[in-house]
Amino acid sequence: MIRLKSELGKAEPKPRPCRPLRWGRQLCWLLPLALLGLLLAERWRGQYLLATWLKDMEDQGQVFDLERLWPPAEPADADFSNRLAQATGQLSKRWGEYGGMLSGVVMEGPGQARRGSQQSQPPMYGGAKATNTWQDLDALVREGETALHELRELVKNPAASLGSDVHKRVQEFDEPFPNSINVRTAAWALHTTALTRLHQGDLEGALENLEALSACNRVYVNEPFLVYHMMRVAIVGLSDDVCWDALQAEGWSEPQLARLQQVSQCDELLLQMPKTLQAEQAGRLHSLKRFASHSYEDWLERNQEVYQVYQEFGAKPPAGDTGPVMRRWRQWVFHPLWRFAWADQEKLHCLQTFLEELDILRESVRRQAWMGLDQRLAEHRRGYRPPPLRWRFYMRLPLVDRLSDIVENSATPAQVYTFPNFDRAWLTTMKNLTIHEMLKTSIALNRYKLRHGQWPESLDALSPELLPTPPRDLMDGQILRYRRQPDGSFVLYSVGQDGTDDGGDPTPTSPNQSAQARSPWDGQDWVWPQAGRTLKPA
Repeated sequence: MIRLKSELGKAEPKPRPCRPLRWGRQLCWLLPLALLGLLLAERWRGQYLLATWLKDMEDQGQVFDLERLWPPAEPADADFSNRLAQATGQLSKRWGEYGGMLSGVVMEGPGQARRGSQQSQPPMYGGAKATNTWQDLDALVREGETALHELRELVKNPAASLGSDVHKRVQEFDEPFPNSINVRTAAWALHTTALTRLHQGDLEGALENLEALSACNRVYVNEPFLVYHMMRVAIVGLSDDVCWDALQAEGWSEPQLARLQQVSQCDELLLQMPKTLQAEQAGRLHSLKRFASHSYEDWLERNQEVYQVYQEFGAKPPAGDTGPVMRRWRQWVFHPLWRFAWADQEKLHCLQTFLEELDILRESVRRQAWMGLDQRLAEHRRGYRPPPLRWRFYMRLPLVDRLSDIVENSATPAQVYTFPNFDRAWLTTMKNLTIHEMLKTSIALNRYKLRHGQWPESLDALSPELLPTPPRDLMDGQILRYRRQPDGSFVLYSVGQDGTDDGGDPTPTSPNQSAQARSPWDGQDWVWPQAGRTLKPA
């Protein structure tokens, strides 16, 4: 009885804790701490590597600052932009029917063309049928003469910058590139007016408008971004088109041709190509910065205008960027992690890739040749290797970077190299500048013939009196090809995009096209067209 009582009074032994449960509790707070430490390490690593690389590159003369590439506007620039908008606003909307579509070169056959200004109806680019007459055009020009006069006076002293506080707009995440439609509208109107004056046989009136059209190339010349660069390249194409027509007319005096040759200067466009790529690089860096400073939904919301572009091309925004599941994943999980840990590393990877392309472009500009540039750029992209753990980077900015696939109508899946491809811009630039070299040479040839009564034996006879430097073929970096023909004509040509000298063969690379739909610059070689027969106006 006593023993039972004593045994009952003993305390029950405590159960030993379960070891798996204790480790589970420890893991519950150790894993988040480890993940946070890893993310912090990635963040500090990215910040250090980016800052160190940027300093090294800036010490070597590289520019990554938008303000250094984009000089501030002068007070007069704002006034110019306002007056330009007012002048183009006075033009009738009917000018849009001709904007950039009239053609001064009407192909008759390989190497042969007719003057567009001397056709029975205003000829449209690509052989499209015109519904209006020269009388309609003349009435349109007379109606808009006040605005045209203002445009001709304005471009004598063009603004070098846009005349708006673009830096503030960039910082506020607004669209930093005001619409360039006013410059394009002015160029189209001057091109159309010059052709109309040539149709009427008014050489001096045509020359005045050609001088103004060429001066449009100096409007906003300090704007380094691709949209403005390509706008100037397109204006060079318009000028070359109407100048070919003009040079076939009789009655030019040498002083008039000297004026035309003087305004046909755009050599700086070639030198601006690297600066343009630098600006795109700086713009890309800025886009990544502002993408990292906003939520994913805010980015999509601020790019609402991109949705309209997709609709214009009959396409839908990519589901990989805008689908409901992906949007929630990126908004609440991936984008916050990327902003915190990996944004700077992606900026560094982007800048390093851009710089490799920039070095290739600079070398090509130094050589003044397209040949080699296309090959080296292709090799650069084939040799590209994505960064380790690629899943932590976007690689393509959501919504906006996939526009190129839609615009170029690409049905192929995205390649490993996901950065913007500017090859078409560089080819178009060097092609238009090569044609422009032929234009300047043709003007000099006409001046020589006025002086001597015949074409020269070689282009050497033009330099340095009529041409300061020998004309370059920017396709292969050599001098333009020229020979005088036994029949008294001449052949002036570039080797074309393939870089092969076919002896001035103008045979089209796409022979199935109709003659009128062809361009003079789609042959085996790019041959300066000889004037064929004309169709007198009815």
